[in-house]
Amino acid sequence: MRFSVRFAPLMLVLWLAVACGTPPTPPPDPLTLLDSAAQIIHEVDTFQMEVNRTGAAYFIPTILGDVSFERATMQYRAPESLQGIVRAKLRGVVLEFGVLAIGDQQWVRLPGIAWDDSLAFAPGFNPQDMIATDSGFEAALKALLDIEMQGIERLEDGTAVYHLSGHADGQQVMDILAGLIYAEGQVLVDVYIDTQTNQPLRLIITQPETQTETEPEPTRWNVDLFDFNQPVTIDDPFATPAE
Repeated sequence: MRFSVRFAPLMLVLWLAVACGTPPTPPPDPLTLLDSAAQIIHEVDTFQMEVNRTGAAYFIPTILGDVSFERATMQYRAPESLQGIVRAKLRGVVLEFGVLAIGDQQWVRLPGIAWDDSLAFAPGFNPQDMIATDSGFEAALKALLDIEMQGIERLEDGTAVYHLSGHADGQQVMDILAGLIYAEGQVLVDVYIDTQTNQPLRLIITQPETQTETEPEPTRWNVDLFDFNQPVTIDDPFATPAE
């Protein structure tokens, strides 16, 4: 029994020494992490997206004049359907209008009015572009250069995410914004990937060239992705509006 009494503390000391000396798990390789996140987006059936602009104003030309983009909420359903609401300002007046794309067809809807296909909100855009291997999220994530792992952070809801940063050509990134936004030159990109699922939950795209003396904060697009593979509702644009 003496041997047992002496042996137990010795084993405890050895165990503590090993445990305390275990090096922390290194973060995953950034390129591997981005590839995994890109593959997840490519394979989803549905997701929802919210886009918020901060900083310098971004104007979209319309038949009513240039409107300032403020916010958009979108829902995507594979293979090629997208519906959302865009919030913008025209001469200080807030406007909200619906957008719908099914394949190469597009519709716009103002409050209380049926879907109208006479105006394309993003000419040439197809929702399938958002998850194609050579465009959209997958291309945007794979286009990042000088990628750096900034560490593990938490989003507002407490979700732990890997924060990666880099830069890319604007045109290679902007397909993720449903064809609403165009950017030239280099943009800065911050990507936030769920540490448990590898789902890309947030992208922040900054356009440095929009910073001026009158606009000290550059245009910044905050893109949040959520509700992967959850049910979404896409309108039938040919249905008769309910009275």
